[in-house]
Amino acid sequence: MDWIAPFINVKIYREVEEAASALLFELGATGISLELVEGSDILDINAYGWDTWAEVHKLTPLFEAQLQEVYTHYNAGDAPEILTGQVERAQWENAYRAFYEPTRITKHLTIAPIWKNHREVATKEEVLIELNPGAAFGTGTHPTTVLALYALEQVMRGGETVIDVGTGSGVLAIAAVALGAEKVLATDNDEVAIKVASENFEKNAINNKIELKQNNLLDGIDLSADIIIANMLAEPLLLMLDDAVRLLKDDGALILSGIYYDKYRTIFEKIESLGLFVDTHMKRDNWFCFIAKKEAENG
Repeated sequence: MDWIAPFINVKIYREVEEAASALLFELGATGISLELVEGSDILDINAYGWDTWAEVHKLTPLFEAQLQEVYTHYNAGDAPEILTGQVERAQWENAYRAFYEPTRITKHLTIAPIWKNHREVATKEEVLIELNPGAAFGTGTHPTTVLALYALEQVMRGGETVIDVGTGSGVLAIAAVALGAEKVLATDNDEVAIKVASENFEKNAINNKIELKQNNLLDGIDLSADIIIANMLAEPLLLMLDDAVRLLKDDGALILSGIYYDKYRTIFEKIESLGLFVDTHMKRDNWFCFIAKKEAENG
């Protein structure tokens, strides 16, 4: 029998989706599927990523309490019932395919699933990134990834050394190469992420331009970088910031995405406390992205 994964299911109002999804990711979800209930303003959410029922049963009451706080904040009444279930790996891995279409992200960057053959119809202006995100990773169109890609396109000039921390599906590393990076180090501490990213690098024919390393954040990394980019939740971002400052070259750029609105001030203050300055901040829905710069000591 194929591997069975437990999941959490909840049906919520669309207006609270961003907050509910952020809560689920903070509780350990690595993938979320969303489907609008026909004829309503209700989203049917399934969250995956836990290996055992014990994990799910332990966190469900916590999610229930946090979701009620969100509903109270939005004056939406009582939070809905939270259900649990299980699914075979193959069913979960293929569920997202029906909803994943080629998407123009920035002026030049387009992300497309590998099974859509978008290359045949892409325009000359499009820089195409082809992805098979796998079960545990996003399709590249979540607001946090879109913001990170916007930021990367702003700071890239060509010839840079880039570190992509928590590479996931590898989309940001692929984009860095597409935009002219000379060298990219992509890291992730998840074995599945390493496998998925490696396959995506091969599909985009850039294996020789990216070093892929299983690693916890920036622990033990000694590569000096012109650009460091990380798209993850606030807690791991805070843990990696000291190392990021250590590795960032003078006049380098640090791109931080995945910051939910309630963590904005915490990240901003930490950046400034480390001697960086926030050059740009961007917002999409309730998510923020910072571009922070490291000035030369004589600058």
